[in-house]
Formats: sequence, C-alpha cells, structure tokens
Amino acid sequence: MDIEIYMPCNPDWFCDGLMASFGVVAVLGLLIFVGVLYREHQKMNAPNKRNRRNKKE
Repeated sequence: MDIEIYMPCNPDWFCDGLMASFGVVAVLGLLIFVGVLYREHQKMNAPNKRNRRNKKE
C-alpha cells in the first residue's frame, strides 16, 4: 500500500529526506507512547503500600 502525500518535489533528495525524517519522528513517537503505556500499566498493577499498612493494623 503506497501512501501519497502530493507534495511538489522538485529535487528528489529533498522529498526522500523529508519522508525519512517523518518516519523517524513517527517511530520515536510510537516508542514514547509505548513507554508511557508501560509505565502506567506498572503503576496500576503495583501493590499499594497504603493498603498493606492498613491491613497490619
């Protein structure tokens, strides 16, 4: 599946560099998003210290 942007590309090297930079930004954004999801998942599944103290008393 080709993705067409419809940009006037007079020098081909400019469009190739632009597409490469968009690809790098997209991959970095995806990695950051997955990292945030993983940290939130860890926070939600971490044992709650307050509940442990209340159970001991």
